Amino acid sequence: MKNSLRSPGVLLVLWYLLKIQNCRGQALIGSSQPIISRVGDDVTLPCFFQTPRDAAALTFEWTRPDLQPRFVYVWRSFEELRDLKNPQFDDRTFLYQDELKKGNISLKLTNVKAKDSGVYRCFFPALRKETSIRLIVASSSPVVVSVASVDVWGSGVVLQCASGGWFPEPELWWLDSEGALLSVEHSVSVSDGLYEVSSRMSVEQSGTFSCTVNQSSTNLSEKNSVQVEDYFNGVKIFPVFIVLTVGLVVFAGAAIILLLFLLRATKQKTQTDEPKLEEPTCNDMDEETPSKEELNTYITSAEEENKILKTKLEELNTRITSAEEENKTLKTKLVKEIKLQQEIQSTRTLSPVIIDSFHQYGTYVRLKTQECVNLRKWSLHIEVDNDKALIYTFEHSLTLRNSGDTVTIYAQGHCPSDPSFRFEKEWENQTRWNTGKIAFVSLYDDTNTLKDRICERMFPTPH
Repeated sequence: MKNSLRSPGVLLVLWYLLKIQNCRGQALIGSSQPIISRVGDDVTLPCFFQTPRDAAALTFEWTRPDLQPRFVYVWRSFEELRDLKNPQFDDRTFLYQDELKKGNISLKLTNVKAKDSGVYRCFFPALRKETSIRLIVASSSPVVVSVASVDVWGSGVVLQCASGGWFPEPELWWLDSEGALLSVEHSVSVSDGLYEVSSRMSVEQSGTFSCTVNQSSTNLSEKNSVQVEDYFNGVKIFPVFIVLTVGLVVFAGAAIILLLFLLRATKQKTQTDEPKLEEPTCNDMDEETPSKEELNTYITSAEEENKILKTKLEELNTRITSAEEENKTLKTKLVKEIKLQQEIQSTRTLSPVIIDSFHQYGTYVRLKTQECVNLRKWSLHIEVDNDKALIYTFEHSLTLRNSGDTVTIYAQGHCPSDPSFRFEKEWENQTRWNTGKIAFVSLYDDTNTLKDRICERMFPTPH
């Protein structure tokens, strides 16, 4: 037995078993906390040996147990086995091969998508060692706030806030002009793994109301606001005016009827008293009796006042008719604006680039991307009070690669001089454009297809 143990073959087997046992004693280190990334970013899923060792000659695999096939990346003896990989990860998973000899088998995943969220398993079959890492791919979308409906009789304006394309599930809340939180319920729906939130709120006062959609776990947040003061100033004045006008008409009519009744009573009394030619008594002489001329003067004055009241009544009727026509015009305008906002909302949910903000003193327009987009030959159109559009065209190649990237186009002389702003453009030979009250800002792609549009009210130039 001693001689057999000393043979080279037995010693080699024992050495190999001891080596395997040592390897099995090494732990794999991953991440106990979820890895959070945004759509379009690159992310690294950590996995390495607690004690550095060469892993290039070993067999290991990265998997997602909830997928079919489950393999994300398989490495065997110095090369990747591509035939086993899930097509979802084609050309998007890589190892740091120079680090394999140090025991670093972390996986790099590029251009992550919302459906990449899940639990990834780093596993060495021969060593029976594994570790798991949870990846959360957070996505967000701009918030669209619009006027859903307007009661032209002044009882209120219904505001709507909506945003889709979120992951994980976000929260939604409303704030009033003073920043106070409003208690409003919201609804949540899920489509293709992404969450959409929406809420409606009725307001009965003017001011600026803002809607915020936020993910507390990823610190992603989007916000938008709407000014409703113009609606109340424009809509409520007509119902109040009409009520006051009708009241004046009723009062004037009652006064005319009372006056005519007094005139008739006076005439009847005159006709009754006129034939009596009895000598007046001393008591009768003490009472002041109006003469016929005084009565005629009183009647003439009453008739003149009656004509004046009729004229005023006709003027009031004319004003009521004019107010009704203006009210109809305003209602038609509001309906058109609501339809326009609904069309804009449906358009911008499909656009890869949206108009993020518009300076209401007319110095800049900011665009924001939701995915990687080349803006070459895209154009920005600004129409102030329906005048001829000001057009800015992206002549040079400009690519916004990451979701949330922005590019700002400034009027000449207003572009920041700070070189750290990568995507700030100066609109040469274009001064600020706040010469009107209403501005329509439209974004067209290189095929001249409308991608997004907003309508903003201009402010006076500050002095």
